[in-house]
Amino acid sequence: MKSNINILCNKLLIVFCMLFVLAGCSAQAANSIIEGKDTPLQYEILNPPYMVQLNDLIHSLKPNGGVKSTQIGKDTLVVISLGQRSSAGYQILIDKVEEKNGKIVIHYSEKKPEGMAAMVITYPSLVVKITNSTLPVEAVQGK
Repeated sequence: MKSNINILCNKLLIVFCMLFVLAGCSAQAANSIIEGKDTPLQYEILNPPYMVQLNDLIHSLKPNGGVKSTQIGKDTLVVISLGQRSSAGYQILIDKVEEKNGKIVIHYSEKKPEGMAAMVITYPSLVVKITNSTLPVEAVQGK
């Protein structure tokens, strides 16, 4: 009897671990610098683990989503969050980063999951690092 319970617990543990892994798969790129195609601005998509200051920003945006930025040295870090979603597989895609009218404009879009996705509450977010800029930031969501 104890053996059957142990097997069942192990199977449940594996299922929950797989769900957490799927829920965390929302990063767009690895830790390399990605240059915008139509702009000289350099930006980088940062991956977790994040510094405490960024974790606080991400946590504050969780319920409803939104955009917040912070300065760290000469760099601007922008947190973009979609808010609560009902399944895994949602992603934030950066379409373009440009300097326009004395500010940085980040164009982004939401990619919805295709096919089957784990039914688990997720909070898709993305951190963009804009190198050597202290300009104000505006984020525009496309389709």
